Amino acid sequence: MALVTGASSDIGKEAALAPVATGFDVVGTSRDTSRVTPLDGVTFLDLDVASDASAAAAVREMSERFGRIDVLVDNAGVGSLGATEETSVEHVRPSSTRTSSGFINISSVLGFLPQPYMAACAASQHATGRPGGPSVGMKNTSPSSA
Repeated sequence: MALVTGASSDIGKEAALAPVATGFDVVGTSRDTSRVTPLDGVTFLDLDVASDASAAAAVREMSERFGRIDVLVDNAGVGSLGATEETSVEHVRPSSTRTSSGFINISSVLGFLPQPYMAACAASQHATGRPGGPSVGMKNTSPSSA
C-alpha cells in the first residue's frame, strides 16, 4: 500500500495517481476529505499532519484496512515562520513514519533558496529533502501485486 499525504491537489494529487498506475493500493490524505474531488484508485482519509492524534488515528485505520504501509510519499507539510532564536526545538522537531519499503519526501525550494524569517522551515526542508537530488521511480513489489 502506498500512502500519499496532501494528495488532494497539485503535486500530491499526481504523486497519488502514479502508484495507482503501477498497481498499488493507494491511500491519499487531506485535512478535510469532504472537500476532495475523488480520484480513481485512491482511498481518501482525513489527516492533519500538525496533529499527533490525527496522524495516529489515520495510521491505525490504514493498518486495519491495508495491513502495512509499503511506500510513504510525505507531501503534506506545515510552514514555520519566525525568528530562529524564538523558535522552539519542539516546534520543528523532525518526524517520520517507518515503512516496510520506501519513503519519499517532497521538499520545497526553501531548502535551496531560504527566505527571511523562515530559517526553521528552510533547515527542515534542507534536512529532509535534497534539492536537485536524483529523481525517484516506483516499482510495485508488494505481496498484493503478485
